[in-house]
Amino acid sequence: MIQSMLQLRRPPALRPGARIGIAAPSGPFDAATFERGVAVLRRAGFDVVLPAGFDRRAAGRLAYLAGDDDHRAATLTALFADADVNAIWCARGGYGAARILRRLDPHLVRANPKLLVGFSDITAIQTHLFATAGVPSIHGPNVTTLASTPDDELAALWRLLAGNAIGRVLAPNLSAIRRGRAAGPAVGGNLSVLASLVGTAYFPPVDGAILFLEDVSERPYRVDRMLTQLTLANVFVRVAGVVLGEFVECIDPPEKPLTDVADVLADCLSGLSCPVVARFPFGHGGAHFPIPLGTRADIDADALTVNFPEAVCG
Repeated sequence: MIQSMLQLRRPPALRPGARIGIAAPSGPFDAATFERGVAVLRRAGFDVVLPAGFDRRAAGRLAYLAGDDDHRAATLTALFADADVNAIWCARGGYGAARILRRLDPHLVRANPKLLVGFSDITAIQTHLFATAGVPSIHGPNVTTLASTPDDELAALWRLLAGNAIGRVLAPNLSAIRRGRAAGPAVGGNLSVLASLVGTAYFPPVDGAILFLEDVSERPYRVDRMLTQLTLANVFVRVAGVVLGEFVECIDPPEKPLTDVADVLADCLSGLSCPVVARFPFGHGGAHFPIPLGTRADIDADALTVNFPEAVCG
């Protein structure tokens, strides 16, 4: 199946009382922050479904995974197949989502499109949904970060879930690395995860797209290496524009403060032929402005605005 020929399959919008199933396709999570996030969902009027064993931790040396690969994949698959579950929310990121991509059936996903919300390692699942099934998703807070999400960003998230478009975003700290205007489907998420998917069937279709990138705890030279990898894979000559989010704690060790990550981003991206804006409020630093992946995004690097004119669900 050719990625660019897939027609978008929008999930249904959520109504009051909708059932949200929780998945942990990556790493285990902190119980206290998780419970606070679940409380946010319940206060918003949703019924939260906790599948049996979703909060497992893999045994032995693989304790960085929330259960073995078969279990994590089966839990996520069951949520897509369950007609009583209206959307899926990921507990946290970490690592492990890429390990289960081959176990997720794109035909099942396309036949049962549901909103999936998450970020960080969840980028791997979201690119899978879009690349192989044509199903959009929301790059937004995981359950463990919901309680710390600013009110205005939560309001934008609830609008998306209800089937509304976010519209024009005036991000006060937005800056331009390269001027210009562009429009295209929003793709991307975590830079490290995306770089690891280059050359696979799960890398998102980027032709004419607006590529969103963020990362955490990567030294500046590693950010350079990953951006260079995308450059060598001809990603940046195919996209219509680039939006950079937070690059949190992407610093050199205190004893060797050599490079500022902002200089790396500017050096790697200022020579592109498309507009590039930086410091959009999404990523690992507490800002979780929701991005409707797979739907249209407009960027204006002259007026310093980002616009999401389409609803992610119907």
